[in-house]
Amino acid sequence: MQQESGRRSNRDRTEATRADLIRAARKLFTEKSYAESGTPEIVAEAGVTRGALYHHFADKQALFAAVVEQEAAAVAAEINHASPPSLSARDALIAGSDAYLEAMRAPGRTRLLLLDGPAVLGRAAMDE
Repeated sequence: MQQESGRRSNRDRTEATRADLIRAARKLFTEKSYAESGTPEIVAEAGVTRGALYHHFADKQALFAAVVEQEAAAVAAEINHASPPSLSARDALIAGSDAYLEAMRAPGRTRLLLLDGPAVLGRAAMDE
């Protein structure tokens, strides 16, 4: 039986590093844009090495895709929360539309999902 210690598992460290990279990249991508954010800045902001970045993501574009995926999931969750199945179709459409507009007010989200996302990942990837 394994004893509890204050040490984190490899999975916990991996998830924490990945989350730190996504958080740092989101901050820089929204403040400066994808094009103006370099990987040295991202790893410095995340407090990790470039090796850690490339261990978790193939390149800056793959990291950007992870940021966009997380943002799109947050928008979808807000829409789903605002439009439960108990609503009529009309009320769900209105509530979902309002939730989308509210979700897109999050700082930087418009840049990520409507400007840089299609430019960096392509319209087809964004539509997925």
